[in-house]
Amino acid sequence: MNRIFMLLYKPVKKNQARAFSSPEPVVAVASPLIIERLVQHHWWRPLLMALIGLFVFSFDFLIWKTHFWAWVSVLLWWPMVRFSFRYHTFKTEIQGAYLCQIRQNYFHQVLTRIALRDIRALEIERKITPKKIITN
Repeated sequence: MNRIFMLLYKPVKKNQARAFSSPEPVVAVASPLIIERLVQHHWWRPLLMALIGLFVFSFDFLIWKTHFWAWVSVLLWWPMVRFSFRYHTFKTEIQGAYLCQIRQNYFHQVLTRIALRDIRALEIERKITPKKIITN
């Protein structure tokens, strides 16, 4: 998994100039999120909670013969499963929104730099070529 991560994510060194025409920095930002979604997709959590609930229910119902913890486990099982799913979908939504924000900031930065480059080029051009030639 580490090798895949290193292949997808290429960090840019401090003194290395980025070519703004290439979409490489966006890919570099997006790929850790993709890896994280692949690794941290906890489909087994609700299943584990269901097994724990079933174990508590059966242990309490069959061995202790008291019904209190059995019914508590039955009542808490579904909210625990729902919370697990909701938490992870919410987490991925937040990460997706953050990624979109990073992309928007990046493209805004690119457009700003292109505009500044054009303005600087015009200023240099004006300095080199005089406005009017003075003749006596």
